[in-house]
Amino acid sequence: MEYLLALRMKRKKERVYKHRTTYLSLTEKDCLKSLHLPRHVVTEVCHLLSKELGSKTTFPLAVRVTSALRFFATGSMSSADGIAKRSMISFVASVSQELVRHADKFIVFPKTPASQALVKKVFKDKFGAPDVLGIIDCTHVVLRAPMENSNMYFNNEGSYSINVQIVCDASSKITHVFTHFPASIPDSSILEKSEIPSIFESDPPLDGRLLGDTAYPLKTWLVTPFSKPKTKPELSFNIMHLDAFEAMDRTVAMLKKRFRCLDKSSGPLQYSPHKVGLFFAACCVLHNIALRHGCSVKLDAEAVIRIRRIDKAMHMPLTEPKTDAVAMMGRAQLAQQLCEK
Repeated sequence: MEYLLALRMKRKKERVYKHRTTYLSLTEKDCLKSLHLPRHVVTEVCHLLSKELGSKTTFPLAVRVTSALRFFATGSMSSADGIAKRSMISFVASVSQELVRHADKFIVFPKTPASQALVKKVFKDKFGAPDVLGIIDCTHVVLRAPMENSNMYFNNEGSYSINVQIVCDASSKITHVFTHFPASIPDSSILEKSEIPSIFESDPPLDGRLLGDTAYPLKTWLVTPFSKPKTKPELSFNIMHLDAFEAMDRTVAMLKKRFRCLDKSSGPLQYSPHKVGLFFAACCVLHNIALRHGCSVKLDAEAVIRIRRIDKAMHMPLTEPKTDAVAMMGRAQLAQQLCEK
């Protein structure tokens, strides 16, 4: 009897671990198809997070990272391996948090003379835009109606979303991200609350400018297009501005095509605004890691237009921005200089 009891206890303690599919068991083609990232990029992500997440042994690190990346790629928490939804949510949350902890290594605004010179050169070579350090804009991520202050998240299209500010360079690298704001907060208000003004208005002021659309006020360091161009220099300037702004359109389209959790077509995210903002920032880190490895996303003009049209439809109606006489004069001089070249 004692022998049988001991045998039963031994059997009870034995745990059977199911085989879980990870990126390591996928071919390169299947990895791209299911995670929207190549295997070597996923390997780098695992190495990046191994110190913080590698000690948790209930599920191997590769399982947790693969599950999180599959959610980012599809917007779905379902698991082909039968992993419980609670575990999936935990994987996505922990991977997102740790990616954001490393954000300052990958999302860096050009503040040194060398980095600024490089960014300016690419803008000048690609678009003929002088002294440009980035393009600024906001994008929406749709989510379920929040439990608190849901009216603040109600957007112009009739759904609920957060409004996220990003800055990118001419190569679609993200150099700044500012999340967690409700859809009803105007782009210009988000800008005021971010670190961007303090970066450009430091003493001495930063030598360069951002390009922004008409949702932003014209400043000496933030150049918007002419709302009603009348002269040849104004028309030429707006064409240059529009061409350069295409880098932002491609950046947002690339983000939302690679990480479908951010795209409205995958349905509203069923999580709090804070978590959705965390997911967005994590995807920005992954986006820059992928670009560092030369892993772009194939985009056609129609896809870019569709994604940006949906995005813009959620923006609240614009208010007339404040005018700055010095900034207006500077923009006029810049337009004249560009036209004379």
